Amino acid sequence: MKKTSFHFLRVGLAITFLWIGILIFKNPEAWGGYLEPWAVGLLPIPLV
Repeated sequence: MKKTSFHFLRVGLAITFLWIGILIFKNPEAWGGYLEPWAVGLLPIPLV
């Protein structure tokens, strides 16, 4: 049972991080508000 629950947790986290990554690439301007101001300057695209 412990091995099965660990597998479900690992797959669920992988799906979550992949989905967030896809959303960031589809609309990076929407995620710019979560960044610190100093980090916005490091990005290769403007977030205006």
